[in-house]
Amino acid sequence: MKSIKYIFTLLMAAALLTACSDDDSPSAGSPVVTTATEQLEALMGDSISFTANCSNQAGVALSTLKAELYYDGERVSEQTIRTKTEGDYSGRLSVPYFPVIPNGTAELRLTLQDVSMATAVKSISVNVKRPEFASLSFVSADGNTYTMTPDADDPYQFSAHISTPLTVFRGYFRADAASPGGQPLTFGWDGTAVAINNTGNISFNAEDANNVTVTFNTRYFTYGPQYVPSIALLLFDTDGEAQLLDMVQGRSYRFEGNDAMTTDEWYYDPDYLTPNADGSFTFNAISGRYSFTPDFGNKYFRIHPVAADGSPLTAQLDGSGCIWIIGSAGINKPTWQAVNHGWWTGVENDLALAPIGNKKYQVTLTVGKQLNAADVNFKFFGQPNWGVEFGAPNSNFYLTTDNPYFAVNDADGNIKLAEGAALADGETYVFTIDCSAGFKPATLTVVKK
Repeated sequence: MKSIKYIFTLLMAAALLTACSDDDSPSAGSPVVTTATEQLEALMGDSISFTANCSNQAGVALSTLKAELYYDGERVSEQTIRTKTEGDYSGRLSVPYFPVIPNGTAELRLTLQDVSMATAVKSISVNVKRPEFASLSFVSADGNTYTMTPDADDPYQFSAHISTPLTVFRGYFRADAASPGGQPLTFGWDGTAVAINNTGNISFNAEDANNVTVTFNTRYFTYGPQYVPSIALLLFDTDGEAQLLDMVQGRSYRFEGNDAMTTDEWYYDPDYLTPNADGSFTFNAISGRYSFTPDFGNKYFRIHPVAADGSPLTAQLDGSGCIWIIGSAGINKPTWQAVNHGWWTGVENDLALAPIGNKKYQVTLTVGKQLNAADVNFKFFGQPNWGVEFGAPNSNFYLTTDNPYFAVNDADGNIKLAEGAALADGETYVFTIDCSAGFKPATLTVVKK
């Protein structure tokens, strides 16, 4: 009996709640959005204005007007306007400037919604065209600006003759606003490619100095000169500014931009670079993209491999990628005193082993310089941070070795001195990790040079 009364009470409560809900819900609306035009014109890199009349045939209060711009079905810009009352509403949307895509028709989609969630949609065709600039400016990293003019047969191809004593130089491109009242456009390096609204310096290589022709295409974002000499020149003129460079194994490179680079005090990491008699350096690691950060104070480059998006390479399950060292204050480059490690993480602290091919990774350490004989305690990791680590035997990542100098600690995988071993300043050891057979285990070899 009590159960029947309880169920009846619940049913009555539910009915009352439903009734209240029905009474409080807004009536279904019938929003209407209209415009005075069915077609608009716009330039890439500019903006487009619109005005829409918003009303509701059912008298239901309006809520929002959403304006969206679509390129080939993909939304590239949007704006939401609060529509408190019926009437005209205006807004402005940016018209993105993308490389490659041709002139064409975009869609301006206006969606009016009322408080009952009813919507009305109005679409307007937008003829979008890439602007044909009268000129561009090449802004050189040395502070000079050069006017570039368009090609007679291609309105997007620009060139300028500049005078520079260098065959390697840097700069970015600037264009006036696409329309009156707009913002100037810039084309610069974003770390991986030329990008719009960026002033990062692009690197150029010319075959000869002095009268050099600089080119840029505002549609395809191609630029020149990109001469490929037998010895590639790399320019580093800003302390601490990382450059992402596409390096080729076995190719020779010359480094310019700071006098310290030509002195014996500058440390060229032997795992990545081997000096040649002509002052150039041969790149030892496998071909790929690498981050080079000059440190003028400590006189060296911080080098590590990077992925396509510029992030540090990490160890992959197939044995590819990169392996890193995190350790005590007694290990680092250019010397353990210059960059105090102390188990700090990040690319500015951790050492990236050079990938030398066939899923092998190498690091060279000289006692008294990159390694403190009194403080040997470090570990190999799969990234420049905590996470994947080469730990104790039979873990997912671990090392085996039989060299007489260094041992792998069974408890945690840390590298320590082998029993009975002693190190002397000036001795150089080359550590190589072979991951070609996987990580369970990977093989560590150590050779004394």
